[in-house]
Amino acid sequence: MCLWGMNDLAPVGEIIVSELATNTINHSKCRLLHVKISRLSQDTVRISVSDGNRWSAPVLRKAHPQDENGRGLHLVDLLSTKWGYDQKHWGKVVWAELQAAQVPGAPGLRNGSPECPAVMPEQPAIRVPTGGEQLNNRLPMRCST
Repeated sequence: MCLWGMNDLAPVGEIIVSELATNTINHSKCRLLHVKISRLSQDTVRISVSDGNRWSAPVLRKAHPQDENGRGLHLVDLLSTKWGYDQKHWGKVVWAELQAAQVPGAPGLRNGSPECPAVMPEQPAIRVPTGGEQLNNRLPMRCST
């Protein structure tokens, strides 16, 4: 997101990736997942986490005060413009969309700052995708039985 100039979305995006990935690990038998961040428009990104489990769907549930978990999708719901999931023949994709204007009060980060480096340390420079292109972190998806 920093590479697209959507610096204010980076901290929120990190939380959403963490929550969606944690849900995949905790609620499916899949231990491998695919994270994708797509730029849908000038000010909107979609964060997607895919797994190979077709049988479990994300559920927004009410956590009791003493529960140690069960609040992740509430965070996603609160921080995103919208979220949902798509069933696929090979599994599912859980996604959340963020709009730059939807994050008032998020810390403004500058490209090149330690929190949002223009080029990540120990990584070569990459071409910045424009609208409609995607950044992918592709991992094979396999589920234990």
